[in-house]
Formats: sequence, structure tokens, C-alpha cells
Amino acid sequence: MKRAALLGELIRTGFVAVAFLLISRELPLQDVGIVSAISAALAIIGPIATLGLPFKVLRDSSRGASQVNYRSALLTVCTVTGPVFVCICMAVVYPYSQDTEIIAIAAMVLAECWLLIAFTLLMSHSIGARRPAALSLSSALVSVPRLAGALALLFHPEPSVEYYAYVLILFALPAVFCSWLLLPKQGRVRFLPMRELFADRKAGGYSTSSSLLSRCSDDMDKLFLGFMRGADEVALYSIPYRLTFYAMIPGRALLSSKMSGWYRRNGQEARGEALSVIVGTSLSGCVLSGIVYVTWPYLCSEVIGIQYASVQPLILLFGLAVVLRGVHYTLGELMFAKMMMGRRNCVQLIAVLSGILAMLVLIPSDGIVGAGISTLLIESMTLLGYLGVLYAKR
Repeated sequence: MKRAALLGELIRTGFVAVAFLLISRELPLQDVGIVSAISAALAIIGPIATLGLPFKVLRDSSRGASQVNYRSALLTVCTVTGPVFVCICMAVVYPYSQDTEIIAIAAMVLAECWLLIAFTLLMSHSIGARRPAALSLSSALVSVPRLAGALALLFHPEPSVEYYAYVLILFALPAVFCSWLLLPKQGRVRFLPMRELFADRKAGGYSTSSSLLSRCSDDMDKLFLGFMRGADEVALYSIPYRLTFYAMIPGRALLSSKMSGWYRRNGQEARGEALSVIVGTSLSGCVLSGIVYVTWPYLCSEVIGIQYASVQPLILLFGLAVVLRGVHYTLGELMFAKMMMGRRNCVQLIAVLSGILAMLVLIPSDGIVGAGISTLLIESMTLLGYLGVLYAKR
């Protein structure tokens, strides 16, 4: 399972990394910023789409008992939330993307929303049911549309974000359908009523709020940059951010391989495994972010464009944030398994509110550097809060 989790993370991250490198190379800063802002907005509001369903799927699959038809759940959630998310995301991103066709933005949001939902449900089931092949395949399926859209830009005489959006949704439809086929067949497929889909409202509410706060701490810096400084600075910030945070791949894969066992045992006897994940995440974060920093001049001159060369100092901030995030991700999942979701949410809320205040102060004056400092503050406060809660629990 550990190897499958690592393979899945490598496939997904590799495809997405190549896609964003191609996008940053072929599109102007304004368009790169729009793509990055849409990805950040969807990541933040994405947990609302499933309302705790991934947690329920993971828990039921790990226990071998399912109360929900997974294929029906995927069909229902995609149908209900897709149009709603288009409206929400366009309202967030459109103020600084008015030169882009509104239909293209809608197509990109819809495609990203469907891919996010399909991957989340399929990954939760694969981890819970310990299906390594499905875990690796799900990672590849949801990454292919982004890579296809980026590769299509190489063969277009006038690459644009509109062209990327249309290719993305064209490939997203079969990818979501294949994800649907990989879910277990459990009787007749139908639209599920909301009361059946989200019957466990308490656990779903805790899971949704926790995921929402986690996504806010990860991605709200890009949206604040867009509103306060424009799409160009979102692009300058997002590319090094993504490349540096890919250093979390080994630790995230190791964590994914442990989560099912932690849930089955309700977090008991997991301290040794959690320590091994923390050590692995920290070491990989330091080494891989260091490699990104050293090779950044070459990447800018030969791959993504010289316009990104000036943001190299940010990689040092991001490298430290990678280590902090890897540690508190592990502690957060351990708290989740121990059913300490309320305390975990309180820590996340305090960290997010502190980060918002820091961004409101620092971004107008310092731009991308202020956003990086605010992100580092959020990661530090989250880690300190988790450690305090777990120590108090002992």
C-alpha cells in the first residue's frame, strides 16, 4: 500500500508539475495568474462540495461496511455542486480576469470541480479499502486532463487561457467517467437525496470545516494577492510555491499508507508510525526544496521563463513552510483518528484568522514577500497549536 500511495502521488504530482511548467512557459503572466487563482479558489471551497462525504467513504471502506452507493454519490455531488461552484468561483476570480472570456472561466471551473470531487471520493475509497491499484490509477486519471490542456498549448499558434480551458473540460469528462467506473458497483445508480448522502451530519460537519480551514491556510494567499496586487503577482508567487511544496510528496504518500490503520484503531498505538512520517517528511522537505532553490536559475532561463528569476528568495520561506506543514499534517491526521476534530478545528481557525490579518497588513506593502511571510506564520501557529493540544491531552 505504501508503494502504491507513493506511486500515485508521484504520478499525480508529476503530471500536474509538468502541466504548470508548460502553462507558465507558454502563457503570459496574466493568464498564468488566472489559472492559479482558479485552482486556489476551488481548493478552498472544494470541501463544501462533498460536505464530509470523503471522510465517511474512508471510514466505511476501512471498516468494510458502506451505507452509501458511491457511484450514485459521485453522480449526485457532481450534478448538484458543479453549477453552484461555477457561480461562486467566477465571482471570486472574475474581478481581476475581466479580459478573459467568461465561458472559458466557467468551463475551467466546472472541469476542475468535477476532477476534484472524483479524485477525492475515489482516493478515500481506495485508501480505506486498501486498493493500491485503484489509488495509483485515480491519481493518474485526474491529472491527465491538466497535462493534456498544457500540452495542447504547445501546438496552438496563439496559446491562450481560453484554449487551455476548453481542452481541459474536453478531457475531464472521460476522466470523471473512468473514476466513476472504478468505484464499486452497489446496486442501481440514482440521484441520492441530501438527507441520505449526508446522514452523518456531525462527523461530516467536523470533516468539512477541518478541510475548509486547511485549504484556507494553504491557498488563500493567492486570492488575497489577486485582489490586492493583480493576477501577475499571483503567477510570480504560485509557480515557486507549487514547485517547492511538491517536496511534500514522499511524506504525504507515507501518511496516506498509514491513515487507514489509524482510523481502524482510532489513533491508538500510532505514535511510532507518526514519528516515522514526520521524520520522512522533514528530511524530504529540506532536501527537495533545497534542490529547487539551487536549480531555480536554470529553471527560469531554460524552462519557465526569466520573468520568474526574481522570486528565488521566496523558496527559502517556502522550504521552511514545507517542513512545518508536513509535520502538522501528520499530527492533524492523528488527531482526526483520535476523534479530536473539534480541538483541531479551533487551532486551524485561530491560525487562519491570524494569517488573514497578516495578509491584510503585509500584502499591500510587501506583495509576494508579505504573502510568503503570512503563510509561514499560519504553518507555525498550526504546528504549535497541534502540539499544545496533544500534549494537554496526554
